[in-house]
Amino acid sequence: MNGEPSFELLETDPTRYGVWTTPAYTMARVRESYGLNNLLGYPHEERPAGRPVRTSPLYSTLKNRGAEFGFSNGWERPLWFALPGDDAGYKPSYEFGNWLEPMKRECKAIMERVGLMDLTSFSKYIVSGPDATAYLDKLVANTLPAVGKIKIVHFLTPKGKVWSEMTLSRLSEDTYYLITGTSVELHDLRWLEQHITDGLQVKVENVTTKYGVVGIAGPKAAEVLQKAIDQNANPYDVSSDKFPFFTHKKVNIGSVDVLALRLSFTGELGWELHVPIEQMHVVYETLLAHGQAHGIADVGAFAINSLRLEKGFRVWGYEMNKDTGPFEAGLSPFVRLEKPDFIGKEALVAQKASEAAGGGAMRKLVCLTFDSKGIDCVGNESVWCGDQVVGNTTSGGFGCTVNKTVAYAYLPREKAEVGTEVQVDLIGHKLTARVTQEPLVPAFNVRNKGTKK
Repeated sequence: MNGEPSFELLETDPTRYGVWTTPAYTMARVRESYGLNNLLGYPHEERPAGRPVRTSPLYSTLKNRGAEFGFSNGWERPLWFALPGDDAGYKPSYEFGNWLEPMKRECKAIMERVGLMDLTSFSKYIVSGPDATAYLDKLVANTLPAVGKIKIVHFLTPKGKVWSEMTLSRLSEDTYYLITGTSVELHDLRWLEQHITDGLQVKVENVTTKYGVVGIAGPKAAEVLQKAIDQNANPYDVSSDKFPFFTHKKVNIGSVDVLALRLSFTGELGWELHVPIEQMHVVYETLLAHGQAHGIADVGAFAINSLRLEKGFRVWGYEMNKDTGPFEAGLSPFVRLEKPDFIGKEALVAQKASEAAGGGAMRKLVCLTFDSKGIDCVGNESVWCGDQVVGNTTSGGFGCTVNKTVAYAYLPREKAEVGTEVQVDLIGHKLTARVTQEPLVPAFNVRNKGTKK
């Protein structure tokens, strides 16, 4: 193995399970799995046995507001919201399901008004200590942000593959707040802990269950947030010139101290509000109250996925993992080869040299758009050119803004030119898709450069 797997093994990694995997939960799951062993699986499949085991403080509130939940790393995450008159409930299908119209409604709320999201299930760590800066600088391919700033960083393996992607906020000279995906809480924690070598004065704390996260996004998000902030306790102007993209500040909402991160995975004007988990309900209710005049809406993970696909945002575990390097995944802007050293640099330098000589990565991540004929594209579907399989999709879904199915796929470099037509196999139907210039919808910060919002 030469120190790392030859291919991605996350599906067999024991870090898939945490302390939430109790004997009672395990017994319920084993019985359920045995009973379903010979049945067909479905996209977005949910299995109810043993649930719920991990919930945010908003679980009951959001359930009463129509939330339909999905399961990830023990957490119950709102996928979409069934309002009065909607066809509610989990109804598995290979085609677009009863969630499609609600998802479109939630995307519309984000694009035209403002939406609220429960993002508590994000995995979160605090890295601190006198050696924290040198430690992290060695681990990530990007440069570290200045105090008060945020960057997207990638942790690479020695072979130059992508172990993890995180959002890194620098709270002070030697304190950092790291956010990663729901499903990789212990997977990424293990990597961080393994690289604290003897003598390093570094502390890594898993604070996933210590902080809840409320996301707010949409053209009216700044107005709602501005009204919600207690100007007497901690006055702040949240306009873009005072609170720029990829910065963070401490604000007060409903008498609760909140770490506000100026970013949103929807790609729209937005913030992630990180709050002591026991006070999360106060922040949500305060924002909800101030957002009523603007038509504020609850938004689930399906809508977020639709919006991020249109923006061209990658997701670890789909577009990138230990089978892929950052260059083929389109992550070059986050790699700084001019840094003196980081894990994986030697492999990337060698790859660049190979590319200069006409070699390098033989495939490239591309955006595909097509009419899926009502069939749900979710990723891991084969991509054909004529009678040959030439690649696979990594993730997909319906793009509510562009009104068509969007998928990302790895294709050979000669098939990756914009305009190239291929076929995506969806449950036996080979549907023509076109390699399309990304992003389909530019992110808010790109669309509004030089303007004040």
